Amino acid sequence: MGVSRQHIADLLAKAAATITEAPGTDPWTHGWFVPEYRQSEGAALDSTNGPVTMTPEGISAYEEAVEAVLGQASARDRWDVEELWGLVASFCVAASEARDLRAFIDREISKLLKPSPALVVFPVANVGWDGAPRLLGNKCVIGEAGSNFADVVVELGGRAAAAREIVADFVSQQSHQPPPVCFATLVPGQRGMAFEQASRRFEALIDTALLLDTDKKKHKLYAARGTWNRPGVRGLMLDRGAVERSMQRKDAIVELYSRPLIYDVVGKEGGRHWYSADPVPLTDVLSNSDLCNEVLNSLSNQGPIYRRVGVAARWFSEAFWSSNPDDATLALGVALDALIGSKSGLPGRAMKERFALLDDNPQSRSIRAKRYEELYSIRSRIAHGGVTSKVEEEGFIEEFQGQVTWAAWRLIAMQVDFSISSDADLESAFEDLRWGTASWPAHGRGEGISAMLQKGGESEEEHAGLHPCGCRLGVPE
Repeated sequence: MGVSRQHIADLLAKAAATITEAPGTDPWTHGWFVPEYRQSEGAALDSTNGPVTMTPEGISAYEEAVEAVLGQASARDRWDVEELWGLVASFCVAASEARDLRAFIDREISKLLKPSPALVVFPVANVGWDGAPRLLGNKCVIGEAGSNFADVVVELGGRAAAAREIVADFVSQQSHQPPPVCFATLVPGQRGMAFEQASRRFEALIDTALLLDTDKKKHKLYAARGTWNRPGVRGLMLDRGAVERSMQRKDAIVELYSRPLIYDVVGKEGGRHWYSADPVPLTDVLSNSDLCNEVLNSLSNQGPIYRRVGVAARWFSEAFWSSNPDDATLALGVALDALIGSKSGLPGRAMKERFALLDDNPQSRSIRAKRYEELYSIRSRIAHGGVTSKVEEEGFIEEFQGQVTWAAWRLIAMQVDFSISSDADLESAFEDLRWGTASWPAHGRGEGISAMLQKGGESEEEHAGLHPCGCRLGVPE
């Protein structure tokens, strides 16, 4: 049985009552996470009157209070542990400065034990957005920083509903030209954990959109471009377009491209190495309503299918932004394993069967099985230290991407067509398809997805097992 809220309040009150001045010390709030520091003579905290600390008795009460707070699931899931130690210590200082110490603690303790969701807003790099800011499924807002961005953010509700002026002020500080794309969302975590959760939600949005996009060529999304074009939190991820626009000095061009000296048997060569700045056209990608709906489902649905899609999307994205075809091949192999594998592990033959059974057309399953076997053999060769030129062939990575995207959509179709609500349901569905005791329903979700995939760009040549360049997939060299 957990410690009562009243007992935690008593401990915090005891700790706050022992706050005393600590002249000559250097406050380090985060350091109170470290036992050796907080129990040392030099341990200190900031206050309105200078450095302060707690007595040994107060520190003992404080330690017991923090451990009790961390024993509450509602708090443990919302705070970073290291950050919480410093926050509670600062909370004790604030309580000691309040007119009524006990009333302050009783009033504020809910912020520690059961905080409401936090609103996180940040500009993002390498994302293109056209049109007005958009609310995506009551989960997040994305759009250019502008006067109406804050108006859309309030539609998230909760803490965002009363934060229009705060958000508008933040957006007004983003003075780049053109205005940066911003992302806003509500997350259960607080402070550092809130930022991590919001960053991960943005990454999941991009990763899943890339995984499920069937029109990558149309959207000019090309694999193996390297991480320099990868979307991310602006400031932590470089937006090369913004750098190019802001660096007008002639001597600053060195930051935009590399001109190494190469002196070899042919002679001296300077050369120029340049990475273009092509943002992800997120507006265009999400214009596909089916794709947009499934991306939003993946952000909020914790069922077995969307958990697999979420893991696969992360590895798919690692492959997409890799500049090394070997690394991309391995990552795509993991993405495919995440979609069709089993927690208990499956032999290659069973994985091949599952991949083939995702096809609702029995006549096409042998082609699917052969495709999987060819891709897996190449992936396996690389994973075990082998070398193969297949990964360097034009269109190979795109072909592998297409198979992972196809498998993701087909797995999503299984959710509806086979009423999948648990891992056991998924295992049973594959077994029933394998033994012929079940089949894909006519006019089910799978049929509509098959039509969409065909429309999205899988040509007859690709369906027959060919690369876009016309060469048939084969065994590794």
